Amino acid sequence: MPPKVAGKKGEKKAAPTRAGKKSTAGSSQKKAGPSASKDTKDVTDKLANLTTAEPPKPVIMEIELKDLAAVLKDDDGKIKSTGKWPMIVDGGGRAAVFLRYQGGNCLDAISPADMQAESIRKRLIGSIRYGNNFTLDFGDSDMFNSCKDRFDEINKDLMNDVLDKSILQKYEYLITDEDGPDYEKDKFLPHVTCNFQFIILSKIDPAQELGNKFCIIKIKE
Repeated sequence: MPPKVAGKKGEKKAAPTRAGKKSTAGSSQKKAGPSASKDTKDVTDKLANLTTAEPPKPVIMEIELKDLAAVLKDDDGKIKSTGKWPMIVDGGGRAAVFLRYQGGNCLDAISPADMQAESIRKRLIGSIRYGNNFTLDFGDSDMFNSCKDRFDEINKDLMNDVLDKSILQKYEYLITDEDGPDYEKDKFLPHVTCNFQFIILSKIDPAQELGNKFCIIKIKE
């Protein structure tokens, strides 16, 4: 029988290791749980909705020319419910003749005389004072930015004040001493000024950005 070999005193046997188990630097890190994956998916879905959502469409009404007066009178409140002023689109140009005979103030947006700052100011404050229509006729061109520049020469952000209708409370900055006693503040009666309407007249369909600012009334051919 061969002699037993004694181990050195104090020497420890190596502890057995499980097969396939390795110690790594990242073993202490926790794996992302299911909630993290769900949050990522939610963010992705929201971004997808933002990129695929359709932009708002303009409010459009189609009518016969003979109905225009009644529609603008707005007894049923359809225009008022949009919170916007009307934009009349009439390729035939008949609405322009109609509106000029209806009274109020109608300015030709391509006329240098009509687009003078003082001409705009006088007609705008007059339309508010007497509760009349104030119409800008664009013809067959998009004249909005040009008109906005002319308006803002009178007062910064005048066009925005008109579009959001706050001009009906802020109109005093349009009044000058030369306007006389008929334009003193106590002459602006709420039951009269509430009849004021700002109207855009055009022979062509507006671009979507412009159309979104108005309630579009299309005259049937």
